[in-house]
Amino acid sequence: MAMKLQRVLGLVLLLLALGSAHALAGLTSSAAETDLVAAVRYAVVNVRGGPGTDYPILATAVRGQTFFVTGRNAAGDWLQVCCVKDTPAWIWQPLLRLDGELESLPIVRTPARSTPTPPVGWRGEYFANRDLAGPATLVRTDSELNFRWVDVSPGPQAPATNFSARWTRTVWLEAADYDFIAQADDGVRVYLDNRLILDAWREQPPTTYRQSVGQVAAGAHDVRVEYFQAHGDATIFVWWEKRGQFPDWRGEYFEDITLQAPPLLVRNDPAIDFNWGLGSPHPAVPADNFSVRWTRQVSFEPGNYDFLARTSDGVRIYVDGWLALDEWRDTTAGYVTYTRRFDNLGGGVHTVVVEYYERGGIAYAMVWWEKR
Repeated sequence: MAMKLQRVLGLVLLLLALGSAHALAGLTSSAAETDLVAAVRYAVVNVRGGPGTDYPILATAVRGQTFFVTGRNAAGDWLQVCCVKDTPAWIWQPLLRLDGELESLPIVRTPARSTPTPPVGWRGEYFANRDLAGPATLVRTDSELNFRWVDVSPGPQAPATNFSARWTRTVWLEAADYDFIAQADDGVRVYLDNRLILDAWREQPPTTYRQSVGQVAAGAHDVRVEYFQAHGDATIFVWWEKRGQFPDWRGEYFEDITLQAPPLLVRNDPAIDFNWGLGSPHPAVPADNFSVRWTRQVSFEPGNYDFLARTSDGVRIYVDGWLALDEWRDTTAGYVTYTRRFDNLGGGVHTVVVEYYERGGIAYAMVWWEKR
């Protein structure tokens, strides 16, 4: 009995240490019958329908997310976890940190394989009209929803104007209040679990919208984004974040210089004013050959502005999807200061995105703006 109480106490302490109390809210009661829990070790991992990469991806989980472990396959290299929409799922064992002995888990019968495996990322369906009508002329997988098409179409089977698109995917969310953000030119709608949460279905210049959704349960959720483009340049950028998690700059840090997902580190940065020298931004990030994307909504007074950057190495600044400053290149000696004018900026909230990479040597990044 004492051993049992010790194990239960250890489980509770582990969950608290991992900050995973939110994860318990979305699990079924049957999950609590096991004593073992596992935590995700890496930034993003796939949660599958069976023990193998040829099984469909049911959802994704993020570093620190915890699961109750209900079994393993015969080889012990895949763990069955609970649950995705009340259904047992599987994660490759090296991607998890297990609280307990692997050999103590029961061997679970392997589920039948289903084919084909759904694609990773967003399923993008593109239509040659504004209304998502008829069969899609282009279907593909998009790794993220961050597009700006200037005088070009999304693909060879889609027109450059008067088109629409629908993106769908299943994502794993921790229990929390969330903000869903969309920047679009022209119309956009966002659905969470088939519920319309953001509706701006109209012709418009690049405009940013933010919609709060409270008390999202932990677990897998279906996200659908619908978009149409009328004429001119096309912009669509959709993401979400825990409410209050990024009051300043949302900083995403990558282990390469191309900003390829998934990021090693996501954090709130009060300002873009860093001199890392020969060091790194964080122990999880390399000192050389890394990149960062910072995103923020900023309230501007109407007027003309100078956007300034002082970096070593490359930097780009976007305002509502417009490339305001582009110096995506290595610097040869220390840092360099750049200035670009942005005239006739309208008053109100605008999305500012800063992209930066460090090749080697001293790492320095500073970005600000001034009204002229």
